[in-house]
Amino acid sequence: MLFEKWSWQKSGMGQKYLDVNLSLLRPLSGTICSYGTRTGPITDPDLVAKLRKDNVTLSGFLMWPLIENKELCSNSFAQIFRILKTKRFTPIIDEIFPLKDVNKAIKRIKQRKNIGKVLIKTFGK
Repeated sequence: MLFEKWSWQKSGMGQKYLDVNLSLLRPLSGTICSYGTRTGPITDPDLVAKLRKDNVTLSGFLMWPLIENKELCSNSFAQIFRILKTKRFTPIIDEIFPLKDVNKAIKRIKQRKNIGKVLIKTFGK
């Protein structure tokens, strides 16, 4: 290979360049952050299979619903900020690994076996 694949990229291109963008991602850790659909919405019926093949991630958001419904957007953000101000969050811990098993922890994350946070204990028993 002439170049190393990317672990992260951002794209505003949409469906037309989806396969090209996916081909540039590093397997097991690649992520595309989609922030637009310049060439049309992503409608590929095989998208899930393509993402699973190399265990890559597609994330992103649509701006139009936020722009078109300002009241809903404003109410949603107000609710989110009220929740954040309480500082009462309980993270879900999937598993705690000793430092010597850090590679096992990374493998668990890359294989997407975790539900919640994977922690590395650096001291004590």
